[in-house]
Amino acid sequence: METTLPAFTISEMVTVMAVSALLLVIVYAAMAAIEHRYHLFFAQAKRQTQISLLENTLHKDIEQAEGLYWNANRLTVTYKQDAYTTQPRTATEYAFRDTVIIRTQQTVIDTFYMRPDSLICHWQGKNLVRATDPADELFFKGLVNGETYLFHFQKSYDYQTLWKLEQQTQSY
Repeated sequence: METTLPAFTISEMVTVMAVSALLLVIVYAAMAAIEHRYHLFFAQAKRQTQISLLENTLHKDIEQAEGLYWNANRLTVTYKQDAYTTQPRTATEYAFRDTVIIRTQQTVIDTFYMRPDSLICHWQGKNLVRATDPADELFFKGLVNGETYLFHFQKSYDYQTLWKLEQQTQSY
């Protein structure tokens, strides 16, 4: 008496392998697409972080500043003396280079990978002429990977500082 074992035929096995291979190709393509989207999202998040960090840092420095001075693509931010120490605060300098913006404060250097363009600095609505003139407004475009971001910062001075700076600009 012959007994037969239940088994799959060769054509059934080939069909299952073909369907499995097709599913693996679909899964592989989906994973590649997800990985590509992840890298695009990560790059965009990195750009946005860079832009936000520059904007927040510049805003904070300008807000705390006693004076702003513009000289040949450099913004110097001077501070009032700290009430808690006898040491004067060192000025912070922003250098707007061809492809980066470099912030220097004492020995700390921050680099923002953004190409500044169309830099305009004003004192009371007028373009700055002399390097020693104070500034109260800064405009520029930042270019990152072909995208343009507009930046506008304004410094409000207290009346004593404003009076002192106004006298300084009129004495020339």
